[in-house]
Amino acid sequence: MITVNTPYLKDKVIGLGCPSTKIKVVPVGINLKLYTPKKLPKILPFKDPIYLISVGRLIELKGHEYGLRVVKILVNKGFNIKYNIIGTGELFEYLNNLIIELKLQEHVKLLGARSQEYIIDKLDSSHIFLMLSLKDKEGREEAQGLVTAEAQAMGLPILGFRSGGVPYTINHDTGILVEQKNIEDLTNAIINCIKKSRYVQNYEFKGKHMGKH
Repeated sequence: MITVNTPYLKDKVIGLGCPSTKIKVVPVGINLKLYTPKKLPKILPFKDPIYLISVGRLIELKGHEYGLRVVKILVNKGFNIKYNIIGTGELFEYLNNLIIELKLQEHVKLLGARSQEYIIDKLDSSHIFLMLSLKDKEGREEAQGLVTAEAQAMGLPILGFRSGGVPYTINHDTGILVEQKNIEDLTNAIINCIKKSRYVQNYEFKGKHMGKH
């Protein structure tokens, strides 16, 4: 047997000539003893910053540039956004210059390569995970996107691009994916996520408050 982590990769292997009867889809799992949030559910603040996070190498495939452009739109619309990017790679200088060009120095941090423990702590203190992987110039896409499972285990909704095997890692309850590079739709998805969360929080607060009378 040959194992693959998503149906997306299964189709790719079949395309290379492997009989489908010899392929078994076995998604890569994570250690839930490590990826356990300290507090659930995630509560979006009304005044304090909303923390977005991405984890991945600074290469074209990971699509970090589009996260920066989305954050620029959100900031221009008046949202108090902080965006942390964990990872290192060949596009560090390009992304750093783009942050300066977009005047996002107060909103975006390139945190470089970090330990697993550091990443878990950052996921725990964040509110939304941006999964921005896309098809690069060589035609490569994510086979699964293990980080989406890690982020969901930490209680984060996944918002990002529909790429490779990523759609197999989430469902309509845990995230929203839009077409690759469509920053307008992704921005709207994030705004809707924020507004919905705040509406539910406000509704629950009022309900509890009214229940005291």
